[in-house]
Amino acid sequence: METEVPVPSLNDGQVLVNNEFAGINFIDTYHRSGLYARDLPFVGGQEGGGKIAALTPKAEAQGFK
Repeated sequence: METEVPVPSLNDGQVLVNNEFAGINFIDTYHRSGLYARDLPFVGGQEGGGKIAALTPKAEAQGFK
């Protein structure tokens, strides 16, 4: 199932990553069980890896490419 999620706007010094991989961690199971409350719906996968899709000039100056 694919779901469209709005692309966030970046604040100064932030980087937007296009996640290509996500890992389910124990914290995700805690969120799902209700042990740590989250607004619903939420996207699981607190660990991720991917490519930078956008960055601010300040983030670029800090070495992100």
